[in-house]
Order: sequence, then C-alpha cells, then structure tokens
Amino acid sequence: MPISPNQGPTSGGTTVTVTGVNLANATAVHFGDRLATVAANTPTSVSVVPPAGTGVADVTLTGTGLTTTTAVRFGSAAAAFTVVADTTVAAVAPAGAAGSVPVTATTPGGTSNALTYLRVSPPAI
Repeated sequence: MPISPNQGPTSGGTTVTVTGVNLANATAVHFGDRLATVAANTPTSVSVVPPAGTGVADVTLTGTGLTTTTAVRFGSAAAAFTVVADTTVAAVAPAGAAGSVPVTATTPGGTSNALTYLRVSPPAI
C-alpha cells in the first residue's frame, strides 16, 4: 500500500495518506508502537496525523499474510519490527545515508516486492 508522504518531521502533525482497498472501516493506524489520529477514511484511503516523535523512523508495512514475518529489510540492513496484525507490520527504519532504499518483508512464503523508502538528510542549521 502506498504511503504519502513517506517522510515527515519528528514533531508529527503532517497528514499522511495510506491508499489501498477495504479501508472504509479503518479505525487505527500505528507508527511503530504509537497510535496516529485517524482524520478521514474512504474505501480506498485513510488519512492520519502521526503523533510527535514518530518522524520518518517508524514505518507501517501493510499487505496480507504478514503474521509470519521473519525479517524486514531497508536495502541490506535488517530493521527492528513488530507484527501488529496479519495485514500490518510496524518497522523502525535503520540509520543510513540519504536517498532511496528498497524495503522488503520476508515470510516463510518468500520475500515481498520491494517498495521505495526515501531517507532525507537532516536539516542544516
């Protein structure tokens, strides 16, 4: 499921939209172990406001058959993750250089197609 934007400030507050199917009754979206505020949802999208402290480090992966997830990788780097439900895995993006990195989830059934995660450089002061 695409997430837009796929980055944001650690202060939270940026509306994030997750698109997919069967989302009309979505009541919760987590960024890691933190609950986001659901702002609106339709059958194909749910808009949420992440809480402060989540920034771009907490990533929610959605799909099907995720209960048996054994690994989440950002490029070649293993990520800490928690299986939230059969359709949701919360992962913490490992540190790395700014730029695009492929994200995959692995289950006993195989490895998912990669989706792109964009790491941004910290702001210069």
